[in-house]
Amino acid sequence: GYEAETTALLDVIVRSHDIFYDVGSNWGHFTLYVASHRDFHGHIHAFEPMPSSFRDLTDIITQANLQNIVTCHNLALSHTKGVASMVLPDRVHSGIAKLSPYTTGI
Repeated sequence: GYEAETTALLDVIVRSHDIFYDVGSNWGHFTLYVASHRDFHGHIHAFEPMPSSFRDLTDIITQANLQNIVTCHNLALSHTKGVASMVLPDRVHSGIAKLSPYTTGI
């Protein structure tokens, strides 16, 4: 499976009424993984700054009818407040996007 060690860790640390933060959610693999547990009754906040990936994320959440437990946020998180650009090193894959305050980008 995809990042088996991470999903195994989520099985151990996420409890049924927790609030789960999926930072850099991309299309929401970990969001969907946590939400799919039948005993999960908490809430999930999925953060995805890339516009195209965010559209995919919100579409997936809607198609899965998870709007009641998942809130999607179209922004990046950092330890400081500010504005920066996201760049795609390979110009294709949003999963490897990087936050850069010095270059132009999205």
